[in-house]
Amino acid sequence: MKKFLFISFICLFTGNLFGQSDVIFTHFMFNKLNYNPAFTGNPEVLDIGAIYRNQWWTGIEGAPTTVNIFAHSPLKDEASAVGLSITSDRIGLYETLAISGSYAYRVEINRDSKLSFGLSARIEQNRINWALAQGVDPDAVQGATAATTIAPNFGFGVFYQAKNYYAGISAPRLLKNGLYSETAAFNPSLNTYYAMTGMNFEINKNFELFPNALITINPSAPFEFDLNVNALFMQHFMAGVGYRFGDSFDFLVQYYFNKGFRIGAAMDFTTSALNAKTSGSFEILAGFTLPCKNCDIVHPRFL
Repeated sequence: MKKFLFISFICLFTGNLFGQSDVIFTHFMFNKLNYNPAFTGNPEVLDIGAIYRNQWWTGIEGAPTTVNIFAHSPLKDEASAVGLSITSDRIGLYETLAISGSYAYRVEINRDSKLSFGLSARIEQNRINWALAQGVDPDAVQGATAATTIAPNFGFGVFYQAKNYYAGISAPRLLKNGLYSETAAFNPSLNTYYAMTGMNFEINKNFELFPNALITINPSAPFEFDLNVNALFMQHFMAGVGYRFGDSFDFLVQYYFNKGFRIGAAMDFTTSALNAKTSGSFEILAGFTLPCKNCDIVHPRFL
């Protein structure tokens, strides 16, 4: 019971800060569509993926669990691209289902670089499931019904991709609405903004390094950033380490099969005060990129 009250308090506190909690992923560099609609179509072929995240998976009852499924592809004219992302997020009594469609217009600067501008439209269903509550008086919550809201949202982003470098800025959710607000309102002081960047260094044909960074800015919350370095061996096996400021040290592995399939896993080891309650978090990733003989741009750095 104490654990449940503890996580519920965290959820309410976070709700007051953000309006809605923003999901995080250790595999953020392989899930850029979740952060920036301008990334839509960037692999130049159909790209499909799914990530399951279990936050604080031991020791804290009602801890966040998140599933994100996404797909995106350029259109026939190649300058335009469309994408779809579905996210299910559960934290204690709170459940969120978001369906987001994205569009990107890409401008080719030269053969090896492209600048993209993206927009996204989103429908969010937010629900408080009182059936999961464990009140002091069971009769007080037995007859309670789920409180549900449905609200729209939208976002924008800019993304630049060069041969060995990428950078992007975005605001994927511009409206404060849904579970913690009765009305939708644009308020720059409450929105979450993202900036990401990364490079790749080809040491030789069998070994490459990929440093990545993600900065999260919300005027109502502490400054956050993720740093990560991945190493790719023999074009198939990847291993990486990361650090989420004030929260965790992270480790990930991933394997790329010959037919476009990939699988991966990540573990976060908590470094904050929560390490007294939990050992950390984990993620599982699976994806498929449509093979394309004429698309030499498809590479782990673009996924």
